[in-house]
Amino acid sequence: ETIKDGVQLGDKTGSYFVHGPKLLKKNSLSAEIKQMAQLLRKKLALLCLLVYWPSLFVLAHMPIPKVVRQADLSDKMLHVLAYFILVFLLWGAIQPYQRVNWRKATVWLVLAVVVWYGVVDECLQGYAGRTPDVKDFAADLIGAGASLILLTLLSFWPATLVLTGVSIFALANCSRADITQLLPLSHSAFHALAYCTFTCLWITYIQRICGKFREYRTRKIERWLGEPRHPLQGFILSAFLPFVLLGIVKLGSVALGRPFAGSDIIAAACGIITVCCVALLINALGWRQCAQLE
Repeated sequence: ETIKDGVQLGDKTGSYFVHGPKLLKKNSLSAEIKQMAQLLRKKLALLCLLVYWPSLFVLAHMPIPKVVRQADLSDKMLHVLAYFILVFLLWGAIQPYQRVNWRKATVWLVLAVVVWYGVVDECLQGYAGRTPDVKDFAADLIGAGASLILLTLLSFWPATLVLTGVSIFALANCSRADITQLLPLSHSAFHALAYCTFTCLWITYIQRICGKFREYRTRKIERWLGEPRHPLQGFILSAFLPFVLLGIVKLGSVALGRPFAGSDIIAAACGIITVCCVALLINALGWRQCAQLE
């Protein structure tokens, strides 16, 4: 069948949709949308990189604030995390739609750039009142290598979820002192924002998976997205992994002997529930509009 000027026409050549004055096959339209999504993903990764990398350089070459010294942060963990994120964004700005292939030159070019930057970064720290440390450079390499291994094993969206979860775990447990006493409001705000972000990414990933299932005419998992007749199921699925991450982070705090406050858990839970409720509402409105069009 074809669709032209709002009129459905029979045709044995396949399904078409209007695209300006032209008629495009479903596959062509799907490929075009996919290409646009990949281009948008690349632009977003590049934008994040342009903000993150200069910020990282500035923070690494300024005197350590007093509150950071009081928090007794794990310096090596921060180095690993910083380069873990840096390599991820760098790869996303270059090839966000492909996994790392160690047989191609791109991955070695990225690694060479990061190693060169790590050497320069440590050498310049002497001018900022800090002491260059080989152990810091080794931590940088560990973070860069871990990021490339992650991008080798997983595609973009699963890797983004892992990156976000690891970042939340590391930042929540990098302080040996009781940071809830030093920065109570900031710490609670961090938990709320961090888990809001993770929940948004998780819901986006769910929708992408269910979109693929729709292509194969499978609706078993699609029903868990939160259609009006299954709102509780959609809410449970959307909140499941974020709450699992929250439990892992807090169990990690106990295992590492890191202090945490109940306000952090409340802030994180509020962030998760808020995003899930908003997503559920948007989904319900979307299904209602589709029903009205039908």
